[in-house]
Amino acid sequence: MKVFCIGIVYGLLLFLAPAKGYALDVIRITDQTNFFEVAPHYITKFKDPDRILQIQDILKLPASAFKQDSMLYTEDPNATYWIKFVVEPDIKERKKWVLEILDSRHYDVELYALNGGTYQVISSGLKQPFASRNYLHKNLVMDLDLKTGTTNTYYLKIHSKVIGSILFKIRSNDEFSSYAFNEYYFLGIYYGIILIICLLNLILYFSLKEKIYLVYSVYVLSWGFNSMLDDGIGYQYLWSSHPVVSQIGFILSNPLLLVFFTLYSKWFLDSKTLHPKYDRWINYSMFFYLANYVLDKFVAYPGGVIYFLFLIHFLFVYVVSIRLYREGFKPARFFIIGNTFIILGFILRLIKDLGILDISGNISIVAIYSRDGAIILEICILFIALGDRFRFLKVQKEEAQAKIITQLEENEALSQKVNQELEQKVMERTKELSEKSVELEQLNVKLELQAQEINKWNQILDLDNHKLKQKIKQVNEARIKSDDVSYEEFLQIFPDDLACQRYIEEIKWTEGFQCKKCANKKYFTGARIFSRRCTRCGYSESVTAFTFLHKCKFSLVKAFYIMMKVNKYSDEVNCAELSRELEMRKSTVWEFKNKVLECKEGKKMDLDYLLLHNLK
Repeated sequence: MKVFCIGIVYGLLLFLAPAKGYALDVIRITDQTNFFEVAPHYITKFKDPDRILQIQDILKLPASAFKQDSMLYTEDPNATYWIKFVVEPDIKERKKWVLEILDSRHYDVELYALNGGTYQVISSGLKQPFASRNYLHKNLVMDLDLKTGTTNTYYLKIHSKVIGSILFKIRSNDEFSSYAFNEYYFLGIYYGIILIICLLNLILYFSLKEKIYLVYSVYVLSWGFNSMLDDGIGYQYLWSSHPVVSQIGFILSNPLLLVFFTLYSKWFLDSKTLHPKYDRWINYSMFFYLANYVLDKFVAYPGGVIYFLFLIHFLFVYVVSIRLYREGFKPARFFIIGNTFIILGFILRLIKDLGILDISGNISIVAIYSRDGAIILEICILFIALGDRFRFLKVQKEEAQAKIITQLEENEALSQKVNQELEQKVMERTKELSEKSVELEQLNVKLELQAQEINKWNQILDLDNHKLKQKIKQVNEARIKSDDVSYEEFLQIFPDDLACQRYIEEIKWTEGFQCKKCANKKYFTGARIFSRRCTRCGYSESVTAFTFLHKCKFSLVKAFYIMMKVNKYSDEVNCAELSRELEMRKSTVWEFKNKVLECKEGKKMDLDYLLLHNLK
């Protein structure tokens, strides 16, 4: 890990190093040349950050404005880069030559060539529909008119919108045709393998119902989508009339790839169960990359930093898989092997694109497609890893089942032994209980006889107690009717308004209920206590209705007490003394006394008279 970090720092230093000026070497094309791969010392670069300069403005710039740079890529996606190179052909055979830009992701590319004293332009890139290209090839291919005895200075204008490689080759038309055929043959195999692996995992998902196969299928598809954007196959065959798909894909493909890789890795390694701490670190690493990726869209990072962060996350998951393998998770071995290929492929492709090392010739082709080859190796090995993981988990499950079966057999033997001992103890205990049950039955008979005797005496005591209470009540009532009792003694007979209402109910409905509106005699209990509601018309009559006690403003107990006093002493009742005893206003006592006297003299209805008569 330390070696990798040192390499990253060294790469960043190279990446951010200022450009140096060198003498521009001339590209020489002869009859023996089939293709010429442009190295950094053959080109110079000029950066137009505002994208406003035209070819006329570029021609007016001094030669010193163009700088030679060892890094063959567009580090600022928003700027326009002008690439200057000189070709001196020495050819006798009549061959057609083309310039092929290997990175097909550039948005706008223009090649300016001097022809008849003026610079002619050839346009290409994702800005234009695919059908408008001179060569219907996934890469950006433009004709070069090379003639012996002339030195041609070319200007290549590139606006990428992504951090892309400006590596290009000059090929003869015959060599380009042969190369293109082989390239498409290889890409057909590449995408065929991706499709087959994806379909196999989908079949396994629907057969086994294991979600990891579905996650792996999506992960493989994300590799395919990323590759189609990278090599231009998707733009050529799938969305050739909609270049905006590529523009959006360049923004979303890497984050989506990283997210699906992370999900697959977490499911495959079962990090959440085996080591939750590692699982949290993987999540933190993924969120760190995604946050920086979004931030890069608003505050542009130095070129290549996001790619390094992308690779660092892969390496982090790679290190975690090694740790889990050392801790005993054996299926991680194929996961480690597969990701070793992908990391090496990434590094080799990055070294080629950034020009850190001078790689050319056949090695250059290997470097360009190193990532695709690594992807194929990775997805094939990871597919094997899934099978190995399934076998490993199956073996673990079988071992666990064998242990469970052994444990169950031991438990069964122990259970039989315990059951035999329990049966013996149960038999002994049953015998004891049967003997005790006989004794309990005898005791129950005695207890029943005692209970009958106790119930007999309780009934006698209850009857005597009831008679005693009645006598006490009769005595109190007799005292109330004959003697002059205090308000506290009166409360023993009528302690609250409910007792008073119950007393009124017994008198009022002694002969039954009859509705005052419809004369119906059937009723059910009303909403208020002691009230009655007609079953026919629904009229509800309270217990005090149609009496002089209806809507009495003070306690019915006090009203009853005043009624008792008036019954005994008529008009001689001392209102002042009653107001002090009942804690009422004198005027209120006086008004109610007069109402009672009117009822007593027969000025009110018979029911009121009955209330007074019974309180005498």
